Amino acid sequence: MSLSQLPRVMDEADAAVLVVDLASTRVEYANLRAMAMAGDVSLPVGIDEWGHHAGLVSPGGEDLTETTGPLSRVARGEPVAGELIRRDSDKASDDAAGERRRQQDASDDGGLVDDVVGPLWVTGFPLGESMQGRALVVFMRLTGPGLTAAPGPAEVLATQATAVRDRAVIATDLSFTISDPALPDDPLVWVNPAFTRTTGYTSDDVVGRNCRFLQGPGTDRETVARISAALREGRGCVETLLNYRKDGSAFWNQVSVTPVLDPEGRLVNFVGVQADVTERVLVQEQRERALLAEQRARAGLVLLDRVSDAVIELDATAAMERLALVLAETIAPWALVVQMDRNVEVVAASGSALEELVGAGRRVGPPVAALEADDPLRAVCEGAADETVVDLAVPRRSGTVTGWFADTVGSRVEGSYLAVQLAGRDAVIAVLLVGLGPGPAEQPGFPAPDDDDHRKLVRVVARRTGLSLENARLYAREHTLAETLQRSMLPQRSGIPGLDVWTHYAPNVDHAQVGGDWYDVLPISDDVAGLVVGDVVGHDVEAAATMGQLRSVVRSYAYELEDPGSVLMRVDHLAAGMGIARMASLVLMTLRRRDEGQWDLSWSSAGHLPALVGTPRTDPAGGEVTGYSVRRLDSAQGTLVGLGEGARFSDTVRLRPGDVVVAYTDGLIERRSRPMAEGLEQLVGVLQGATGSLADGIGERLLAALGDSPEDDTAVVVLRVPVDVSDVPAPRAAAPRQRRWQLPSDPSSVGKARHATLRACAVWGIPQVELAEVVVSELVANAVMHGWGIVQLRLFDTAPGLRIEVEDGNPEPPRLVPHRPLGEGGHGLHVVGEVARWGWSPTRSGKLVWAQLQPGTGRLQPTGDGGATAGPHGATDAAPPTPTP
Repeated sequence: MSLSQLPRVMDEADAAVLVVDLASTRVEYANLRAMAMAGDVSLPVGIDEWGHHAGLVSPGGEDLTETTGPLSRVARGEPVAGELIRRDSDKASDDAAGERRRQQDASDDGGLVDDVVGPLWVTGFPLGESMQGRALVVFMRLTGPGLTAAPGPAEVLATQATAVRDRAVIATDLSFTISDPALPDDPLVWVNPAFTRTTGYTSDDVVGRNCRFLQGPGTDRETVARISAALREGRGCVETLLNYRKDGSAFWNQVSVTPVLDPEGRLVNFVGVQADVTERVLVQEQRERALLAEQRARAGLVLLDRVSDAVIELDATAAMERLALVLAETIAPWALVVQMDRNVEVVAASGSALEELVGAGRRVGPPVAALEADDPLRAVCEGAADETVVDLAVPRRSGTVTGWFADTVGSRVEGSYLAVQLAGRDAVIAVLLVGLGPGPAEQPGFPAPDDDDHRKLVRVVARRTGLSLENARLYAREHTLAETLQRSMLPQRSGIPGLDVWTHYAPNVDHAQVGGDWYDVLPISDDVAGLVVGDVVGHDVEAAATMGQLRSVVRSYAYELEDPGSVLMRVDHLAAGMGIARMASLVLMTLRRRDEGQWDLSWSSAGHLPALVGTPRTDPAGGEVTGYSVRRLDSAQGTLVGLGEGARFSDTVRLRPGDVVVAYTDGLIERRSRPMAEGLEQLVGVLQGATGSLADGIGERLLAALGDSPEDDTAVVVLRVPVDVSDVPAPRAAAPRQRRWQLPSDPSSVGKARHATLRACAVWGIPQVELAEVVVSELVANAVMHGWGIVQLRLFDTAPGLRIEVEDGNPEPPRLVPHRPLGEGGHGLHVVGEVARWGWSPTRSGKLVWAQLQPGTGRLQPTGDGGATAGPHGATDAAPPTPTP
């Protein structure tokens, strides 16, 4: 509806009426009475400017533009159920006074006299669909005994109730009612004609009755209760509810109720304003129905998508836990997973307090061999039946799986449940139990429990989960075997008497820590040592096995033959005879002690990258190392292992005190974003600029520059000839075992990180595997939720205990926040702080959060030696301890 289509009755109403555009807060329409009040003002005009011209003030005389007055609130789109203001003719603008004189001169010819002074009752609210974006403002005059042209605030308050009862008249489509709470049941004492037009009830029909006669069978009881509570408490309210006309037809009624108080603050009346908003409510209902239809159409796909994300976990137990949680949040009141191996066991549960069943000592049932065979749930567990529906109300024998489960859940659940196999390709892995009751109310669109589509959806979910669990089991088996084999073949000690040696090995996370890179350090005799670095093509069990074979062969021949070329020739012959199918490269170096702390380095390469020899440059003044002159050992090159048919050659270089040898595999320098030659040049440049004088310092420098984001397995050995006897480090174990992973900023990375941590702790023999799993889960989850870019996870098996590092691209420090209710979050760093020391430090691209577990401790108390403490904003102030290489 346009402004030109407004009812003519509004023009001539005995009340000032305005229409305000909410976007610009400007008055677009004013009826004759409103124009008379504001004088010669051209529309459109700002709402506050109009009020200034009209001389509108608060009951205490303040300018409305200087208060949070009703005009400004209506212009912001807020409904004003009713509020007292005053019109002061002395404050009206000169234009308005001139207009009043012109109207007074024309009054004999039917002109409108501006006689509106004193108290006014103002009501305003946004309009409905036909005039969307506009608001209506109505001013009613309050006159009566004692109300003068310029009354003071006390006079206005003293006669307000009488004025409302006697003179509240408006000739618009707004319905006005007045009730008297002093009378029993707060009856209506007055209604205007618009009320009759809207409801069909006349004044005689309703005066003396409580307004609840408009309610009917469809009226929302909660809305009525809120209105009743407001009336009992003597405060105003605005509600929309379904009411009924006298003829029984229903309409949606927007009700605004405002209390009227006397000068002593006592309640004397309630003024109600009603508006028929049926059209607006129906349009909103249509929108909601359309949205619900779309939700129903997408519900099945949404569930399958969530299940796919849940069971993508490589950790089978974690996948089953997430599956139960997803189902209990969507289509079922509860869900759990049961396995039958030697015993019946609940491995995952969610909903109806069933999570307690997974606790220690409560999840394991009787031995399977002791249970009766005639049992519907056992038939599903053993694959004799695909699915079954079990009624918990039917008594079951205690010697059955079904009976044990009924006894286990007790009174936590009731009704029936559906048991479905979680089957792989050849065997049943577990059984999914889903309660056949209504799911959570906040998940619309899913089929009802008694619907065939409900069972079909559960069957599809179970089939997809079973295949994922089988893949996870196969994956875990293969890679645990390969990693154990690989780790068992890496040297446990890296020391060589008289030499400073640092070693490093890190698998690429994309291949689940399985590869063919290796290194070996051989103390052959007091004056002879061997050093090997090699790389087998591939990232699987066969690659690890090939690596182990080659390592054993090279070790055997290196102790027998001193010349590296001769050793590699023997390796070629044996590799051909063994039928080793995988291609491999390696470099073998032998070192022989000479006089004056010097060593002869001989080497031969089977298609491997050239080792580097660095000769230190020193500061003449202080004697400190300022860098290295670098030579590539690219002579004595030959074909890959097993492909050589002729002689292999060796070359020799003399190493003097302070010289450094660096051997490595391609994972250190190879990146998809650059040629390998550029990576080698960068490695040379880093060594040239190194200022460290110990092998571990140089090694860490190389890793910091090149090894933070490996795209392949990486093995590095740094060997340094000491300057004098005091410069020889004490023999020590190999460098700390460590793992590095790069993970996408995706929720699935939490499960991958947890699974990787569990496997690393198992291989390393770390007993605090559960604490490590908790800490990694929380830190990676925080990095995924609050960080960005690639998430890097690092584990270090250090002397003080397991050290965990998580790095992301968000430079903002981690923050300790208060626990949020109902398990909604805020617990992560609090949990970490209970079991570990933790802290953070900035990085070049974001931040690094670290946590340190200590051996033999289940709960670590705060310490003063670098432990994490909460800073003023919850960020940790402690500096991270550096792992000892």
